[in-house]
Amino acid sequence: MSSDTTRQQTSPRRSLWPDRPRRRPRSVWWLAAVAAIVVAAVILLATAGCGSRSCVALADRAPLPSSQVDMSSANPALRAIYNLGMAHYAAGDWAAAADQLARADRMLQADPAAGPAGQPLFAPFVRMYLGVAHLQAGQLAEARAVCAALADPAVAQPLRERGLWYGAQCRLLQGEAEGALDLLDRLGDSPVYAQQARDQAAAVRARLGR
Repeated sequence: MSSDTTRQQTSPRRSLWPDRPRRRPRSVWWLAAVAAIVVAAVILLATAGCGSRSCVALADRAPLPSSQVDMSSANPALRAIYNLGMAHYAAGDWAAAADQLARADRMLQADPAAGPAGQPLFAPFVRMYLGVAHLQAGQLAEARAVCAALADPAVAQPLRERGLWYGAQCRLLQGEAEGALDLLDRLGDSPVYAQQARDQAAAVRARLGR
């Protein structure tokens, strides 16, 4: 009698916790969910490097070497400004070079005859160094605008191709891989940049997973 009474008293107690054994699968489910979130985050971080921003490191910022120009017949004010700008350029003082070469560029736009005699390409020549100085100074928006003007089909090929090349570098540094590829692909017939452009374009496309 006492044993039956004991069973009757203990049986309801067991039924107080009917779901306790089922909590283990629930905890496993939460662990699985956390693990899935971690894996998704890792995949997201890994694939994020395949976008345009990952191509920034592929940009070639090597500056053009400075060139000598006979400025004896140029406007004296232009001669002084240009020579100062190129002195800064040769010294690697890019911001100062860009400042002075921008002044020279504005003077030439106002008076194309101010340049040296017998040098019809002097204005885009100045613009070429201006674009490179902006680029080296990290002034990408300014460099891009100058290079875009230089890349105009109306500009002579030796200068135009430099506008295309450095314009592509600006776009890579700004994370615009597609725009860079467009400019690089236009350099296929360049006697100076054709191979470099092909190699860089291939590297960009590989980085983009193409």
